[in-house]
Amino acid sequence: MDDKQRYNDLFSLLMKTLPKKLNASNHKTTANQRENRNRNKKQALKEYKFMQFNNKKVVQWMIFDIDMIDDKKAIEVYTLNEMVHEIYAKTGCIPTYTLQTDKGYHFAFHLENAVFLESKKAKKYLQDIKAAISNVMDCDKIASNRLWGIWRNPLRHNFWYSGEQDYSLSSFKHLVKTSQKKFTILTSKKNSLSVSVNDLVKGQRNDKLFLFAVNFCLSNSLSSYDDLTNYLMSINKQARPPLDGDEVLNICHSVYKRKETGTLFIPKFVDRDIQVGIMEFPKMRNLAYDDYLREMKQRQSLSAERTNALLSQKVKEESMQRAREAKIDLLRKSNIDAIKKAIIALKEQQKKLTYASIAKLTNLDRRTVKKYVQEYDLFRDS
Repeated sequence: MDDKQRYNDLFSLLMKTLPKKLNASNHKTTANQRENRNRNKKQALKEYKFMQFNNKKVVQWMIFDIDMIDDKKAIEVYTLNEMVHEIYAKTGCIPTYTLQTDKGYHFAFHLENAVFLESKKAKKYLQDIKAAISNVMDCDKIASNRLWGIWRNPLRHNFWYSGEQDYSLSSFKHLVKTSQKKFTILTSKKNSLSVSVNDLVKGQRNDKLFLFAVNFCLSNSLSSYDDLTNYLMSINKQARPPLDGDEVLNICHSVYKRKETGTLFIPKFVDRDIQVGIMEFPKMRNLAYDDYLREMKQRQSLSAERTNALLSQKVKEESMQRAREAKIDLLRKSNIDAIKKAIIALKEQQKKLTYASIAKLTNLDRRTVKKYVQEYDLFRDS
Protein backbone atom coordinates (compact mmCIF):
# COMPACT_ATOMS: atom_id res chain seq x y z
CA MET A 1 0.00 0.00 0.00
CA ASP A 2 1.64 3.28 -1.09
CA ASP A 3 1.23 6.64 0.67
CA LYS A 4 -1.48 7.85 -1.71
CA GLN A 5 -3.52 4.69 -1.19
CA ARG A 6 -3.14 4.97 2.58
CA TYR A 7 -4.34 8.57 2.46
CA ASN A 8 -7.39 7.71 0.31
CA ASP A 9 -8.36 4.69 2.42
CA LEU A 10 -8.13 6.54 5.72
CA PHE A 11 -9.94 9.55 4.25
CA SER A 12 -12.78 7.25 3.16
CA LEU A 13 -12.99 5.59 6.60
CA LEU A 14 -13.06 8.93 8.43
CA MET A 15 -15.76 10.25 6.10
CA LYS A 16 -17.93 7.26 7.00
CA THR A 17 -17.43 7.36 10.75
CA LEU A 18 -16.96 10.96 11.93
CA PRO A 19 -19.92 13.19 12.91
CA LYS A 20 -21.62 14.89 9.93
CA LYS A 21 -20.86 18.31 11.36
CA LEU A 22 -17.86 18.79 13.61
CA ASN A 23 -15.61 21.34 15.27
CA ALA A 24 -12.27 21.93 13.58
CA SER A 25 -9.41 24.41 13.52
CA ASN A 26 -5.67 24.68 12.93
CA HIS A 27 -5.18 25.25 16.66
CA LYS A 28 -6.31 22.85 19.37
CA THR A 29 -7.33 25.63 21.77
CA THR A 30 -9.63 27.33 19.25
CA ALA A 31 -11.33 24.28 17.74
CA ASN A 32 -14.35 24.55 20.05
CA GLN A 33 -14.87 28.28 19.62
CA ARG A 34 -18.13 29.42 18.09
CA GLU A 35 -16.68 30.37 14.70
CA ASN A 36 -15.09 26.91 14.31
CA ARG A 37 -18.16 24.81 15.13
CA ASN A 38 -20.29 22.67 12.82
CA ARG A 39 -17.83 22.64 9.95
CA ASN A 40 -18.27 20.51 6.86
CA LYS A 41 -16.61 17.14 7.50
CA LYS A 42 -14.91 16.87 4.11
CA GLN A 43 -13.52 20.40 4.37
CA ALA A 44 -12.28 19.77 7.91
CA LEU A 45 -10.39 16.62 6.87
CA LYS A 46 -8.61 18.43 4.06
CA GLU A 47 -7.88 21.80 5.66
CA TYR A 48 -7.63 21.66 9.46
CA LYS A 49 -5.03 20.07 11.76
CA PHE A 50 -7.35 19.57 14.74
CA MET A 51 -10.87 18.20 14.65
CA GLN A 52 -13.62 16.54 16.67
CA PHE A 53 -13.81 12.76 17.03
CA ASN A 54 -16.95 11.08 18.45
CA ASN A 55 -19.54 13.05 20.44
CA LYS A 56 -21.40 12.94 23.75
CA LYS A 57 -23.75 10.23 22.52
CA VAL A 58 -21.72 7.95 20.26
CA VAL A 59 -18.11 6.68 20.24
CA GLN A 60 -16.58 4.88 17.26
CA TRP A 61 -12.91 5.80 17.69
CA MET A 62 -10.66 5.02 20.67
CA ILE A 63 -7.78 7.52 20.53
CA PHE A 64 -4.67 7.67 22.74
CA ASP A 65 -1.79 10.10 23.25
CA ILE A 66 1.81 9.26 24.17
CA ASP A 67 4.06 12.27 24.85
CA MET A 68 6.81 11.07 27.18
CA ILE A 69 8.64 7.78 27.73
CA ASP A 70 11.02 7.61 30.70
CA ASP A 71 11.39 11.41 30.87
CA LYS A 72 12.18 11.60 27.15
CA LYS A 73 9.97 12.71 24.29
CA ALA A 74 8.40 9.63 22.69
CA ILE A 75 9.71 10.66 19.25
CA GLU A 76 13.25 10.48 20.67
CA VAL A 77 12.71 6.90 21.77
CA TYR A 78 10.72 5.39 18.89
CA THR A 79 10.26 6.10 15.21
CA LEU A 80 6.74 5.99 13.80
CA ASN A 81 7.36 2.49 12.46
CA GLU A 82 8.78 1.30 15.79
CA MET A 83 5.88 2.86 17.68
CA VAL A 84 3.40 0.74 15.72
CA HIS A 85 5.38 -2.40 16.60
CA GLU A 86 5.52 -1.34 20.26
CA ILE A 87 1.75 -0.80 20.43
CA TYR A 88 1.11 -4.21 18.86
CA ALA A 89 3.59 -5.90 21.20
CA LYS A 90 1.96 -4.46 24.32
CA THR A 91 -1.74 -4.54 23.34
CA GLY A 92 -1.91 -7.41 20.86
CA CYS A 93 -3.77 -5.13 18.43
CA ILE A 94 -2.51 -3.04 15.51
CA PRO A 95 -3.80 0.55 15.67
CA THR A 96 -5.96 1.66 12.75
CA TYR A 97 -3.72 4.70 12.40
CA THR A 98 -0.74 6.17 14.21
CA LEU A 99 0.41 9.77 13.76
CA GLN A 100 3.44 11.74 14.87
CA THR A 101 3.06 14.86 17.05
CA ASP A 102 5.57 17.46 18.23
CA LYS A 103 6.47 15.30 21.24
CA GLY A 104 5.21 11.82 20.55
CA TYR A 105 2.37 9.93 18.92
CA HIS A 106 -1.39 9.53 18.74
CA PHE A 107 -2.80 6.12 17.91
CA ALA A 108 -6.40 5.09 17.32
CA PHE A 109 -8.58 1.98 17.00
CA HIS A 110 -11.73 2.06 14.86
CA LEU A 111 -14.68 0.17 16.38
CA GLU A 112 -16.95 -1.93 14.17
CA ASN A 113 -20.02 -1.10 16.24
CA ALA A 114 -20.46 2.38 17.68
CA VAL A 115 -20.78 2.50 21.47
CA PHE A 116 -23.87 4.42 22.55
CA LEU A 117 -23.07 6.21 25.80
CA GLU A 118 -26.70 6.13 26.96
CA SER A 119 -25.94 2.56 27.99
CA LYS A 120 -24.10 2.90 31.31
CA LYS A 121 -22.82 -0.66 31.11
CA ALA A 122 -21.34 -0.18 27.62
CA LYS A 123 -19.86 3.19 28.61
CA LYS A 124 -18.23 1.70 31.73
CA TYR A 125 -16.75 -1.19 29.72
CA LEU A 126 -15.38 1.26 27.13
CA GLN A 127 -13.85 3.43 29.88
CA ASP A 128 -12.24 0.36 31.47
CA ILE A 129 -10.70 -0.63 28.13
CA LYS A 130 -9.37 2.88 27.49
CA ALA A 131 -7.88 3.02 30.99
CA ALA A 132 -6.26 -0.41 30.52
CA ILE A 133 -4.64 0.55 27.21
CA SER A 134 -3.51 3.89 28.67
CA ASN A 135 -1.85 2.04 31.54
CA VAL A 136 -0.10 -0.61 29.46
CA MET A 137 1.19 2.01 26.98
CA ASP A 138 1.92 4.64 29.69
CA CYS A 139 -0.18 7.22 27.82
CA ASP A 140 -1.10 10.73 28.85
CA LYS A 141 -4.02 9.75 31.10
CA ILE A 142 -5.91 13.07 30.93
CA ALA A 143 -5.95 13.10 27.14
CA SER A 144 -6.24 9.36 26.49
CA ASN A 145 -9.08 8.58 28.89
CA ARG A 146 -11.43 11.03 27.13
CA LEU A 147 -14.20 9.38 25.10
CA TRP A 148 -14.77 12.34 22.78
CA GLY A 149 -13.15 15.69 22.03
CA ILE A 150 -10.61 17.44 19.83
CA TRP A 151 -7.75 15.36 18.41
CA ARG A 152 -5.18 15.79 15.66
CA ASN A 153 -6.34 15.16 12.11
CA PRO A 154 -4.09 12.29 10.90
CA LEU A 155 -4.39 13.38 7.27
CA ARG A 156 -2.64 16.67 8.11
CA HIS A 157 0.23 14.99 10.00
CA ASN A 158 2.87 12.36 9.37
CA PHE A 159 0.80 9.18 9.80
CA TRP A 160 0.77 5.45 9.12
CA TYR A 161 -2.51 3.71 8.27
CA SER A 162 -2.61 -0.04 8.85
CA GLY A 163 -5.95 -0.82 7.24
CA GLU A 164 -7.04 -2.57 10.45
CA GLN A 165 -10.54 -1.49 11.44
CA ASP A 166 -13.85 -2.86 12.72
CA TYR A 167 -12.48 -3.85 16.14
CA SER A 168 -14.96 -5.13 18.71
CA LEU A 169 -14.57 -4.24 22.39
CA SER A 170 -13.98 -7.92 23.09
CA SER A 171 -10.73 -7.64 21.08
CA PHE A 172 -9.30 -5.77 24.07
CA LYS A 173 -10.89 -7.73 26.91
CA HIS A 174 -7.60 -9.50 27.69
CA LEU A 175 -6.23 -6.13 28.86
CA VAL A 176 -9.04 -5.47 31.35
CA LYS A 177 -8.39 -7.24 34.63
CA THR A 178 -11.74 -7.33 36.36
CA SER A 179 -13.47 -9.89 38.54
CA GLN A 180 -17.21 -10.05 38.18
CA LYS A 181 -18.87 -10.18 41.59
CA LYS A 182 -22.44 -10.79 42.63
CA PHE A 183 -23.61 -9.10 45.82
CA THR A 184 -25.28 -11.40 48.33
CA ILE A 185 -26.37 -11.25 51.95
CA LEU A 186 -26.86 -14.26 54.16
CA THR A 187 -30.39 -14.65 55.53
CA SER A 188 -32.33 -17.28 57.43
CA LYS A 189 -33.55 -18.67 54.10
CA LYS A 190 -31.80 -21.58 52.46
CA ASN A 191 -30.81 -19.48 49.44
CA SER A 192 -29.19 -16.05 49.83
CA LEU A 193 -30.80 -12.97 48.36
CA SER A 194 -28.85 -11.54 45.43
CA VAL A 195 -28.92 -8.15 43.79
CA SER A 196 -30.01 -8.10 40.16
CA VAL A 197 -32.10 -5.58 38.23
CA ASN A 198 -34.09 -8.56 36.92
CA ASP A 199 -35.28 -9.22 40.50
CA LEU A 200 -36.93 -5.79 40.80
CA VAL A 201 -40.43 -7.18 40.37
CA LYS A 202 -43.54 -6.69 42.44
CA GLY A 203 -43.16 -8.35 45.83
CA GLN A 204 -39.35 -8.13 45.86
CA ARG A 205 -38.60 -4.50 45.02
CA ASN A 206 -38.26 -3.27 48.61
CA ASP A 207 -35.82 -5.98 49.70
CA LYS A 208 -33.71 -5.76 46.56
CA LEU A 209 -33.46 -1.95 46.59
CA PHE A 210 -32.39 -2.17 50.23
CA LEU A 211 -29.51 -4.46 49.20
CA PHE A 212 -28.57 -2.12 46.34
CA ALA A 213 -28.40 0.75 48.86
CA VAL A 214 -26.24 -1.23 51.29
CA ASN A 215 -23.88 -2.25 48.49
CA PHE A 216 -23.56 1.37 47.35
CA CYS A 217 -22.76 2.72 50.83
CA LEU A 218 -20.19 0.03 51.58
CA SER A 219 -18.51 0.50 48.20
CA ASN A 220 -18.52 4.32 48.40
CA SER A 221 -17.59 5.26 51.96
CA LEU A 222 -17.35 9.00 51.14
CA SER A 223 -20.74 9.16 49.42
CA SER A 224 -23.38 11.62 50.64
CA TYR A 225 -27.08 11.09 51.26
CA ASP A 226 -27.83 12.82 47.93
CA ASP A 227 -25.45 10.45 46.15
CA LEU A 228 -27.32 7.49 47.59
CA THR A 229 -30.79 8.81 46.71
CA ASN A 230 -29.74 9.66 43.13
CA TYR A 231 -28.26 6.19 42.71
CA LEU A 232 -31.24 4.32 44.15
CA MET A 233 -33.75 6.41 42.20
CA SER A 234 -31.94 5.52 38.95
CA ILE A 235 -32.03 1.81 39.88
CA ASN A 236 -35.72 2.01 40.82
CA LYS A 237 -36.57 3.33 37.33
CA GLN A 238 -35.59 -0.09 35.96
CA ALA A 239 -38.12 -1.91 38.12
CA ARG A 240 -41.35 -3.16 36.53
CA PRO A 241 -43.27 -1.32 37.90
CA PRO A 242 -41.04 1.11 39.88
CA LEU A 243 -41.50 1.42 43.62
CA ASP A 244 -43.22 4.56 44.94
CA GLY A 245 -40.74 7.45 45.39
CA ASP A 246 -41.54 7.89 49.09
CA GLU A 247 -40.74 4.24 49.76
CA VAL A 248 -37.39 4.61 47.97
CA LEU A 249 -36.58 7.63 50.16
CA ASN A 250 -37.49 5.62 53.27
CA ILE A 251 -35.00 2.93 52.23
CA CYS A 252 -32.31 5.58 51.64
CA HIS A 253 -32.97 7.13 55.06
CA SER A 254 -32.82 3.77 56.83
CA VAL A 255 -29.57 2.64 55.15
CA TYR A 256 -27.80 6.00 55.44
CA LYS A 257 -28.70 6.28 59.14
CA ARG A 258 -27.09 2.89 59.75
CA LYS A 259 -24.03 4.03 57.81
CA GLU A 260 -23.66 7.14 59.98
CA THR A 261 -24.05 5.18 63.23
CA GLY A 262 -21.67 2.44 62.07
CA THR A 263 -24.31 -0.28 62.32
CA LEU A 264 -24.54 -1.04 58.60
CA PHE A 265 -24.21 -4.80 58.26
CA ILE A 266 -21.39 -6.24 56.18
CA PRO A 267 -22.59 -8.37 53.22
CA LYS A 268 -20.75 -11.32 51.83
CA PHE A 269 -19.27 -11.09 48.32
CA VAL A 270 -18.96 -14.27 46.31
CA ASP A 271 -17.51 -14.84 42.86
CA ARG A 272 -20.10 -15.26 40.17
CA ASP A 273 -19.51 -17.86 37.48
CA ILE A 274 -20.86 -15.99 34.47
CA GLN A 275 -21.40 -19.25 32.58
CA VAL A 276 -23.95 -20.58 35.09
CA GLY A 277 -27.54 -19.66 34.36
CA ILE A 278 -26.49 -17.36 31.55
CA MET A 279 -29.81 -17.78 29.71
CA GLU A 280 -31.72 -16.86 32.89
CA PHE A 281 -34.64 -19.19 32.24
CA PRO A 282 -37.27 -19.17 35.01
CA LYS A 283 -37.67 -22.39 36.98
CA MET A 284 -40.22 -24.86 35.61
CA ARG A 285 -42.95 -25.61 38.14
CA ASN A 286 -46.23 -27.58 38.05
CA LEU A 287 -45.91 -28.65 34.39
CA ALA A 288 -47.44 -31.77 32.88
CA TYR A 289 -44.84 -34.22 31.53
CA ASP A 290 -45.59 -33.39 27.87
CA ASP A 291 -45.40 -29.66 28.60
CA TYR A 292 -42.13 -30.23 30.45
CA LEU A 293 -40.58 -32.03 27.46
CA ARG A 294 -41.80 -29.32 25.07
CA GLU A 295 -40.35 -26.53 27.24
CA MET A 296 -37.05 -28.39 27.68
CA LYS A 297 -36.69 -28.87 23.91
CA GLN A 298 -37.35 -25.16 23.30
CA ARG A 299 -34.75 -24.14 25.90
CA GLN A 300 -32.15 -26.50 24.43
CA SER A 301 -32.77 -24.99 21.00
CA LEU A 302 -32.32 -21.41 22.31
CA SER A 303 -29.15 -22.40 24.17
CA ALA A 304 -27.74 -24.05 21.03
CA GLU A 305 -28.44 -20.90 18.98
CA ARG A 306 -26.60 -18.76 21.52
CA THR A 307 -23.63 -21.16 21.61
CA ASN A 308 -23.36 -21.19 17.80
CA ALA A 309 -23.48 -17.38 17.69
CA LEU A 310 -20.67 -17.14 20.26
CA LEU A 311 -18.55 -19.68 18.39
CA SER A 312 -19.03 -17.81 15.09
CA GLN A 313 -17.93 -14.54 16.73
CA LYS A 314 -14.91 -16.25 18.28
CA VAL A 315 -13.86 -17.74 14.93
CA LYS A 316 -14.20 -14.30 13.29
CA GLU A 317 -12.07 -12.60 15.96
CA GLU A 318 -9.39 -15.31 15.83
CA SER A 319 -9.26 -14.96 12.04
CA MET A 320 -8.86 -11.17 12.30
CA GLN A 321 -6.10 -11.58 14.91
CA ARG A 322 -4.20 -14.01 12.64
CA ALA A 323 -4.53 -11.53 9.77
CA ARG A 324 -3.12 -8.72 11.94
CA GLU A 325 -0.17 -10.87 13.02
CA ALA A 326 0.47 -11.79 9.39
CA LYS A 327 0.46 -8.10 8.42
CA ILE A 328 3.06 -7.28 11.11
CA ASP A 329 5.24 -10.19 9.93
CA LEU A 330 4.89 -9.01 6.33
CA LEU A 331 5.99 -5.48 7.31
CA ARG A 332 8.98 -6.88 9.21
CA LYS A 333 10.04 -9.08 6.28
CA SER A 334 9.62 -6.18 3.86
CA ASN A 335 11.95 -3.99 5.96
CA ILE A 336 14.54 -6.76 6.27
CA ASP A 337 14.49 -7.44 2.51
CA ALA A 338 14.91 -3.73 1.77
CA ILE A 339 17.90 -3.49 4.12
CA LYS A 340 19.54 -6.60 2.62
CA LYS A 341 19.16 -5.21 -0.90
CA ALA A 342 20.64 -1.90 0.24
CA ILE A 343 23.65 -3.72 1.77
CA ILE A 344 24.23 -5.59 -1.49
CA ALA A 345 23.95 -2.38 -3.52
CA LEU A 346 26.45 -0.55 -1.29
CA LYS A 347 28.89 -3.46 -1.52
CA GLU A 348 28.69 -3.46 -5.30
CA GLN A 349 29.37 0.28 -5.31
CA GLN A 350 32.25 -0.34 -2.85
CA LYS A 351 30.77 2.16 -0.42
CA LYS A 352 31.06 2.02 3.34
CA LEU A 353 28.23 0.24 5.13
CA THR A 354 26.64 2.59 7.66
CA TYR A 355 23.19 2.85 9.17
CA ALA A 356 22.80 6.28 7.57
CA SER A 357 23.69 5.10 4.05
CA ILE A 358 21.27 2.16 4.31
CA ALA A 359 18.53 4.42 5.68
CA LYS A 360 18.95 6.73 2.70
CA LEU A 361 18.51 3.88 0.19
CA THR A 362 15.56 2.24 1.98
CA ASN A 363 13.68 5.39 3.10
CA LEU A 364 13.64 3.93 6.61
CA ASP A 365 14.63 5.78 9.75
CA ARG A 366 18.27 5.27 10.79
CA ARG A 367 17.17 3.92 14.19
CA THR A 368 14.89 1.42 12.47
CA VAL A 369 17.77 0.24 10.29
CA LYS A 370 20.03 -0.11 13.33
CA LYS A 371 17.40 -2.14 15.16
CA TYR A 372 16.97 -4.66 12.30
CA VAL A 373 20.70 -4.91 11.54
CA GLN A 374 21.54 -5.67 15.16
CA GLU A 375 18.56 -7.94 15.79
CA TYR A 376 19.10 -10.10 12.67
CA ASP A 377 22.90 -9.64 12.39
CA LEU A 378 22.64 -8.37 8.80
CA PHE A 379 26.26 -7.13 8.75
CA ARG A 380 27.54 -10.60 9.55
CA ASP A 381 28.86 -11.38 6.02
CA SER A 382 29.99 -7.80 5.35
